[in-house]
Amino acid sequence: MVIWEVLIRYLELADWGARIFLVLALLALALRRRLTRTALRLLALAGFLFLQRPLCAGLMIALFSLPRLLAPREPAFPFPGGLPDREIVFMPDAGPHEDRRDSRTLGFIHPDGSGRLEFTFLLLTGYVSMFNAPEVISKASYPRWSPQGDLVFILGGRFAARLIDGRTGRMYGWGCDAFYGPAPPAFDPQGRLLARLYPHSALYEAYRAFERPEATLHARLDLRTCRVHGLLHIPRLEGLTFWAKGESPDGWILASGGSAQTGGRILLYHPARGLQEVFPGSGPAFSRDGAWLAYYDPEGYLVVRPVEAPRPQRLVRVFDPATEKGGWLAPPGWSPDGTRLVYGTPQGRMFVVDRRTGQVRELGPGWAPDWRPSGGEGGRPHTLENAGRIP
Repeated sequence: MVIWEVLIRYLELADWGARIFLVLALLALALRRRLTRTALRLLALAGFLFLQRPLCAGLMIALFSLPRLLAPREPAFPFPGGLPDREIVFMPDAGPHEDRRDSRTLGFIHPDGSGRLEFTFLLLTGYVSMFNAPEVISKASYPRWSPQGDLVFILGGRFAARLIDGRTGRMYGWGCDAFYGPAPPAFDPQGRLLARLYPHSALYEAYRAFERPEATLHARLDLRTCRVHGLLHIPRLEGLTFWAKGESPDGWILASGGSAQTGGRILLYHPARGLQEVFPGSGPAFSRDGAWLAYYDPEGYLVVRPVEAPRPQRLVRVFDPATEKGGWLAPPGWSPDGTRLVYGTPQGRMFVVDRRTGQVRELGPGWAPDWRPSGGEGGRPHTLENAGRIP
């Protein structure tokens, strides 16, 4: 408040030219991006200099605005030929929390290991430096297909997400600061994100009155419009906070949580029927029809079971908890018919396993793979002409 009082005082002392100049500068900065503390301090200093040395203040404001004016823009259509017609999407470069400036963004491949494609494009995290320069990365983490065939991912380890429309190839999400991550995207049956709201976002302020001490508030967030279409409360059980991992077409909610004392825990919860089950494990995922559940058990095995019947079946060991960290592994991805799953290992290898026979096929290097639904709603194959493919 002191800064604003100082600015108002200087505006009262300045002539009309100085007042107009300072107001326009303030509006320009505010419209471009919400003001950081650094921006406020520099703006106050600019106001002081303008009254004493107008030329210095003008140069200062110009230099402060220049990095944002010259900053690169995210591509509206990252894939000019449309999303590739490969079934499996994955991260080409190492773990979701290992940011690199030269990371490849997304990879695509067929379930038999053929047709591998990799792409790189720029992404803006929403963070800015003290000199107002936007942070630019090229890493997409935890890519997941929505039930409608849209592609959603988070930006490195940041609290931001993007959606690429499965039909048009257009990317959405810039300017929507409501997603609270980092965590693999989870969806309701309509393809909306089941997301905890970022505590410092405007959307959280609008819905914080709905918080409950005995539950975790999630929103059904549409990344195309950055609007909330309903709320979801997931109960806190065994002293743990659970994060939504999916919602089945028949109303089952899947969530996970854990602590150093309890290890990973999975919550299977049906609000309408008053049913809930908590059991050990991590990385849960529904099959596309919601009838099956896959997850990693405490011994590092990929396990499947019917949702309505707790009869777990171990398929393959993915990691050894005694020697490897599997906590960041993305949930396995189900094939559209529910007969196969794709998963990644902590060493960055991808595999497809048959749920019925246990047969495993290696796909090659990559992290956090997910299997595309059968075209999604209105989905269609896309060509890759002029798609900016990496040789």
